[in-house]
Amino acid sequence: MSEHSYWSGMVGARLGRRAALRGGALAASGLAGAALLGCSSSGGTSTPAASSSGASAAPKGPTAASISGDNWVNREPDTTPKYGGTLSWASSSPTLAFLDPLQTAVSLPHQTVSNGYSALMHISRAVKDRNDQQYRPDLATSWETTDPLKMTFKIRQGVKFHNIAPVNGRALTVEDIKYAITRASTETQSLFKGNLSSIKSIETPDASTVVINLKSFDPMLFPDLAGHYCWITPKELVDGGKIKDQIIGTGPFIFQKWDRDSVVAFKKNPDYFVKGVPYIDNLNVLQIANEETRVAAFQSGQTQIMTIPNSRIDQFNKDSKYVVEPTLTSNNSTLFMNYKDPKFKDERVRQALSLSIDKEILNKILENGNGIWRSPVSAKFTGWTLSQDEMKSDRFFMRYNMQQAKQLLSAAGMPNGVETSLLYSTSNPQSYNDHVQYIQENWTKNGIAKLKMIGADFPTLRKQQDEHSYDGLCIGADGQPQPELYLLDYRTGGAKNGSGIADPNIDAAVNKVVATVDLKQRQDAAKELSRQLLEKVQYKIAYLEGPTYEGWSKDAHNYLPVQSDWYATTTFAYMWLGNA
Repeated sequence: MSEHSYWSGMVGARLGRRAALRGGALAASGLAGAALLGCSSSGGTSTPAASSSGASAAPKGPTAASISGDNWVNREPDTTPKYGGTLSWASSSPTLAFLDPLQTAVSLPHQTVSNGYSALMHISRAVKDRNDQQYRPDLATSWETTDPLKMTFKIRQGVKFHNIAPVNGRALTVEDIKYAITRASTETQSLFKGNLSSIKSIETPDASTVVINLKSFDPMLFPDLAGHYCWITPKELVDGGKIKDQIIGTGPFIFQKWDRDSVVAFKKNPDYFVKGVPYIDNLNVLQIANEETRVAAFQSGQTQIMTIPNSRIDQFNKDSKYVVEPTLTSNNSTLFMNYKDPKFKDERVRQALSLSIDKEILNKILENGNGIWRSPVSAKFTGWTLSQDEMKSDRFFMRYNMQQAKQLLSAAGMPNGVETSLLYSTSNPQSYNDHVQYIQENWTKNGIAKLKMIGADFPTLRKQQDEHSYDGLCIGADGQPQPELYLLDYRTGGAKNGSGIADPNIDAAVNKVVATVDLKQRQDAAKELSRQLLEKVQYKIAYLEGPTYEGWSKDAHNYLPVQSDWYATTTFAYMWLGNA
């Protein structure tokens, strides 16, 4: 069908370009992808061109591009993959509480289960730009969005669940998809029901079609359906009470075992619906919390993939055995003020706390001086964020001004500072610990706050952040895969509304932004709302964002990590090992 669907005409492309799949159908509409047309995954059509590092001029067998077709973007499209071997990926997360993806917004559970579950679509990316997202077929082979209140998906036929009780390898049906999305959007325990609240109804008119009807235009729903909000989980697994401890899906890998705080092991799914993948036989998701141990595992080959600590960037950049790729990422250290705490109702107190944090010192601690100041919406998204000069202006309270901070506290009736608690993680990297120490010492020395320091492991902190059950302040996690979601985190019930803000006026302002159909108008409205949020320091101080460095061994081929804050590791299915 034509590229001029309702949404593509009204919304346009986030980055001023569209990534077209072979066959002429629109694959992606920039970062939020509100306007997408159908794409076919059938046949052996090639993916968008990319440089093929180390590829031979004349492949001896099927190439990566011919095997994956439109289902994935390949870093080495013209290379013939090797089969076999075990791929290991090391996560720094210290613990994995459970495997039910609806009950956690933490990255590791979703990155883990994404190897066993499927979604309607999945997120890939341009080879040369990690933040240039592309939507690829998963269980849906094509889609249509010609009506702003309706999405129609054609579902892949012949897909089977993993042959594990109680699902026992039965065929996937459209009712499975309806069940999983309904569960994600309505179940009380689902952390993503707010993200999916625009869904009005789901229809299955025939065995190959799913229709999602919307209550109102929602530019975020399509990307949500491709993200970590709607893994297709079978009803039998949920009803049997096993979904917290087991993975049974239709994905490229079959769950084998979970040694808590150590490893989640998978083997390849021989019946995976993309024929010819995975290339590897086994996949291990390793949990190695200690940085030195993780680096040693990477250097010894125990793991082939790792996020490189900032302190080790130069070391691995200079080592010819590794590839290091930087990408702009929202810093995972954000100061939340509990909305229920009366001390923070006075905006002067919130403004004072922001003014008394030197962002340039934090830049050196957290980002080795390579960071930039963060607007309420990340600079990952072109056209959505305020300029650095504007954020540093006297209009806002992001600059460092201790004298003004003290004046504001005195005017608010707290001349001796704020007496409150500060919850922080005891299991984050050293740079996080150093920045917590800086805030504590700086505030104490200058009479800004008398802090009761409360340390907790990250899962405990994150649970309290999500439930807003901490006292006073919390330095917790932030970051989203779509620009509008950053604003939704200020709305009642937002997935990462770590302060528990429940302000009808803010809700109305956020709703007005996300309901704006025209892209440019929506971006302008988002920037104006960002200004209002910064003026009042609305219960959250997001200091910085900067580069994250993904590293991998050159023996691990075709690795294509998706944009930060998209919690999926689908790329593992399309990787092969040089020493397999």
